[in-house]
Amino acid sequence: MRENCWSCLLACIFTFLSTFHSPPVPPSTSLNSTLLILGNEEVLLATCTAAASRPAAQLRWITGALEKNLRETTSVTELDNGTTTTVSSLFGVPRREISGHEVQCVVNSSALAEEHREAFTLQVFFPPMNVTIVETSDDTLECVSEGNPEPSVRWTRSNKTLPESDFRVDGGKLTFLRCASDLKGFYQCEVSNPYGQQSQQFYWTVCSRSNPAPWILFGLSFFLNVIGAVWYLYKSGYITRYSGVLRVPADSNSPEMVPGTGRGRDSSGSHEMVPQ
Repeated sequence: MRENCWSCLLACIFTFLSTFHSPPVPPSTSLNSTLLILGNEEVLLATCTAAASRPAAQLRWITGALEKNLRETTSVTELDNGTTTTVSSLFGVPRREISGHEVQCVVNSSALAEEHREAFTLQVFFPPMNVTIVETSDDTLECVSEGNPEPSVRWTRSNKTLPESDFRVDGGKLTFLRCASDLKGFYQCEVSNPYGQQSQQFYWTVCSRSNPAPWILFGLSFFLNVIGAVWYLYKSGYITRYSGVLRVPADSNSPEMVPGTGRGRDSSGSHEMVPQ
């Protein structure tokens, strides 16, 4: 009986000393995020793990403005070798409002010289939506949509590709290189990403881009008409008569026109009115 008591006492002392003198073990930390698809149900967003540490590590989340939208759970598991694994999970509804926000998992342990942080940015993926076609100018259409990742855009007409001789495509913009009635009709933009696709149609009429040739011809015609009228008035004597330009007398007895007076000058130098 006495030997059994001593054996039990020695075992307890050995266990106590082993625990007391066990060196601290820093945790091995990791952060795993979940692929998030737009939805209305709560899902696991990320898991933060501090594995095989002695003593147990403490985990907490920094979520900033999303604090009221997210919740967390923590579990602690003791291992046979005397170390502990701590796991903290972050949950939330994958709405567009949380996409783009950064969250951090903070790990604290006396076995660490300083706290350790694991950070990542929430990304909520969703198919294209709110597809619209905007006429940005007389000869340009733009296909606008929302999606994550950013959707690619493909323009078609009657399910056929558009010839480069008539159109220029730059991302979501479609520019008509010529204005002709044969280009009038329905045009469709198809937007897609790995999570879905959508399309929208637009009926395009002939663009109102003005042709400069008629205006050039009109200006040239107007200019020639003005020159012709001036020449006619000059030849008819109207311009000379009313402008007060010096008129050369027909003979030595004819009076000279005094510039700007409308009066003639006789040989004596006196002034007289020119007969109308």
